[in-house]
Amino acid sequence: MLGRDLIMNTKNISVLTLIIVGIYFLIFHSAPFPMSHDAIGLPPLHIIHAGFGFILLLIAGYIWKKK
Repeated sequence: MLGRDLIMNTKNISVLTLIIVGIYFLIFHSAPFPMSHDAIGLPPLHIIHAGFGFILLLIAGYIWKKK
């Protein structure tokens, strides 16, 4: 039973991490937020990061549903 609980806890942590990172790339990875491309001097390719954030959210949903 302990092994199964550990696996479920690991899945919950990974889903939560994917959701947080996905939302960050979708919403908070643009100016005026810290660590945005504008803040560190990189070209503004926000559509790529929005797509990446969406994919991370889809992966989180897939893992959650597969539980």
